[in-house]
Amino acid sequence: MYNLLIVDDEFSVVETLATTLPWTDVEVHTVYQATSAMQALEIINTHTVDIVITDIRMPEKSGLELIKEIYQMNTKIKCVLLTGYAEFEYAKLAITNQVVNYLLKPVSDEEVLNTISGITKQLSEEYKKIVELQRVMKTLQHHKPVLHANFLNDLLNGRKFSNEDLLDKLALLEIPFGLHQDFTMLAVRLEQDFSSHDRNFALFEFAIGNIAEEIFKENYDLFWGKDSQDYLVFLIKYKSHKENLLKERNDWVDIKNSLLHETALKLQTSVKKYLKGTISMMVSNWGLFPLDIPVLHQECITTIRKRIGKDHELFITSMEQDASIEFQTIQSFYEPPSLLQLFDTGRWEAIFEKLSFVFEELVNRYGNSQEHILEIYYGISGAFTYYAHKNGKRLEDILGEHFKPMVSPSLFRSVSILQNWSNKALKILMDDTIKDFKHGRSSVIQSIQEFVENHLEEDISLQVIADHVYLHPVYLSKTYKSETGENLSDYLLRLKMEKASYYLKNTNAKIYEVSTKLGYQNPPYFNKVFKKYYNVTPQEYREMGTQS
Repeated sequence: MYNLLIVDDEFSVVETLATTLPWTDVEVHTVYQATSAMQALEIINTHTVDIVITDIRMPEKSGLELIKEIYQMNTKIKCVLLTGYAEFEYAKLAITNQVVNYLLKPVSDEEVLNTISGITKQLSEEYKKIVELQRVMKTLQHHKPVLHANFLNDLLNGRKFSNEDLLDKLALLEIPFGLHQDFTMLAVRLEQDFSSHDRNFALFEFAIGNIAEEIFKENYDLFWGKDSQDYLVFLIKYKSHKENLLKERNDWVDIKNSLLHETALKLQTSVKKYLKGTISMMVSNWGLFPLDIPVLHQECITTIRKRIGKDHELFITSMEQDASIEFQTIQSFYEPPSLLQLFDTGRWEAIFEKLSFVFEELVNRYGNSQEHILEIYYGISGAFTYYAHKNGKRLEDILGEHFKPMVSPSLFRSVSILQNWSNKALKILMDDTIKDFKHGRSSVIQSIQEFVENHLEEDISLQVIADHVYLHPVYLSKTYKSETGENLSDYLLRLKMEKASYYLKNTNAKIYEVSTKLGYQNPPYFNKVFKKYYNVTPQEYREMGTQS
């Protein structure tokens, strides 16, 4: 669906076109109205506009001048001239430049709709071309390093992918890794001698990545990026043909590790030689892709961090790991998206699912470890409190009796007790939010209807109503239709016509007075709208009522 702007210094022309045609039939969602070029430019600056219909002759600035400014702002907007016969040749000349079509006054409804229909079809074709596979792939290649890094960070943080989605992602990004393949991890930290080159830090990181690709490429496949803690992280696996050759040897396991360590050391010495800087690195144990990525990453970073400051230019292998890192956090609790992010976006099913993963990991890895139970308790209770306060409420008021256990963490002696309480409290939060949402929508609808009924004698547009209830016009329109089953414009028209019917049948008000009471400053336009609604003119309608 597209948005249309109609511009003409005659208000009746604008209103007639905007409110009497079935715009949705030609893929137009919203019709904006302007009676001057300046007003039109303001609308274009603050709203999404795809098509503009504009008159040529207007005070202060002509339609052609307006179109020129529009194209300086956005070349994708399609412009149509609304012109009289005397300006016909002028209009045809404009088409050779920036105008896609013209409408010759007086214009029929069918001509307008056919013209706009052709333009919306043209826009649809243009958008299809934007997403052509060839263009997408070209863009993909250009941004591949960034996409690789983002994907790697998702894996490092333990983001869950289905096997199908994961394989599609690997294929799309041309990453030569497969499910359940053996891999190892190399974590690299740039040391202080690089910090004096702050402006070129990213360049040094990129250079180290390129050096690594060159050094490892003979025997290994490499997938690398930068993690959230500023470490360069390389996932490494043997190329299939190299691995098959080495497996024929009896000392395959020893060679597997020694060759890897030699290659990693070569990277360390090459960085020092060619980039004049030092790096510390940690080579992890072997694991299965992608399952073991988060655990190996945490082990690498923890080990390096404990040694930084004590030693210089570290080279640590899995055999030197500190055994104390076996006691770790509940990984699934800290994987993105976090509980706070899920609450912010209102993804309740995802919240329940995340907590299910957390408690499953807690039981399987640490049983009823009191420290880990408290770790998860404080994380969950903090997220619940954050959500309540962000919505202007006290968590105690929402949870009622279920709030009491929060002030006594010692009550959560087992995983099952904490899990049961968390699920019940979360369900209460969700139900409270749904209740507020429904009440809020009902209040908005009531406010809209009261405003419309009290301002029928005024020019009530969608924008005016939206400003009154502090909502975007598009969202307002969708909300009203969703809650009432009726378009807001249809409701406004129905209300005006019902009022018109009442005035014509029950009062002696003249037709132009009825027109004014309903916000129609142009009586002929009121007659046209009324006849389209009731199939008779206001006068005929009044006479029919008198006869009955």
